[in-house]
Amino acid sequence: MKPVILVLTGFILASCSTTRNTQSPEFGGVTRRIDAVEQAADRGDIQAVRKQVKALKDQLSSAQAACESQAEDYDRVVKQANDWKAKQRKALKELWIYRGALIALVLFLFRNWIFGGIMFIARKFAGIPW
Repeated sequence: MKPVILVLTGFILASCSTTRNTQSPEFGGVTRRIDAVEQAADRGDIQAVRKQVKALKDQLSSAQAACESQAEDYDRVVKQANDWKAKQRKALKELWIYRGALIALVLFLFRNWIFGGIMFIARKFAGIPW
């Protein structure tokens, strides 16, 4: 009983977290329709040819609409990703500006201790008399 509950819970959570999936047009019927058009053209049945050509044009227009919508979705997602990266770069630049200012402030505040004490010991160790 518990595995069934776990599986059902997994299906519910997975179905709730999925994104919109646009249905791409079916292209399997295109070859059958083209074959039907060729056969009708061989028989000289103009009405059947026109009917099949109209169906093919409808399928082509739906495929073009699906491709255009997917291209727009892709462009929108790429633009959002680029905007996010630009924001990250700007924030990182500001962070390093503030870090640099803080480091400069610390060096300025402790300049006598750093350059007076530590540098004095380093100069004496190196043999510099002043």
